[in-house]
Amino acid sequence: MLEPELVRTRSPTLRTPRQLASRELDIPPEDSKVIVILSGGMDSATTLAYAANLHGAENVYTLSFDYGQRHRKELACALLLSEHFKTAEHFVFKLDMTQIGGSALTDNAIPVPVGTEETPKEIPSTYVPMRNTIFLAIAAGYAEVLKCDHIYYGANCIDYGGYPDCRPEYVDAINIAIQRGSKQHPGVCAPYIRSTKKDIILEGEKFRVPWNLTWSCYEGGDKPCGKCNACVQRAKGFREAGVVDPLVEQSKPPEV
Repeated sequence: MLEPELVRTRSPTLRTPRQLASRELDIPPEDSKVIVILSGGMDSATTLAYAANLHGAENVYTLSFDYGQRHRKELACALLLSEHFKTAEHFVFKLDMTQIGGSALTDNAIPVPVGTEETPKEIPSTYVPMRNTIFLAIAAGYAEVLKCDHIYYGANCIDYGGYPDCRPEYVDAINIAIQRGSKQHPGVCAPYIRSTKKDIILEGEKFRVPWNLTWSCYEGGDKPCGKCNACVQRAKGFREAGVVDPLVEQSKPPEV
């Protein structure tokens, strides 16, 4: 299993993209205050567990976004995960990305495509235009006020579904932008940027992530649809990790 990778910069002295992508970056101090962007999915849940283990839950703030997504179930899961790990505080930022549209997740007129275990050759319709850039910019604002040193998010470039804002070079670039445009100079950390879903699940098992409190499906039904790309990739990861997904095993997930 690949070791979690921190792709971020903390130093006020700007580094080149090649240096930013290096594994030789300084490890964040264990007593640092951090923000975790928490969607309620398995990647962000494992990222939260990793940050809480490294920094202490009392130094971790979680931030979720109510942006007009197809369902609010993931927001409920994010709150439950934050409570489970006993983080310092959980924030929900509201914005309306349906005004931008252009995604199956923010426009109900665009159908959610059937998923595949293969990485798509084109960016899928579930990509939300500039979502991570907007989220990370807002998280950087919170970081300035809360005096947080780091921002974590669960970007993944292997099973990432073709999303351009889940690549190492994107994390490098957003680090430079945030560093140049902020007072606190928070670093963006993507510890599982090059991990597979299998790796993430095995890491989550180590941190005892409560998978029954996570939600990956693009639909908001009583149980996962099993057909969208998020469901297909999640099922593949659990199967390869040899771990039973409680959302599939039980007839109905717990109320969230």
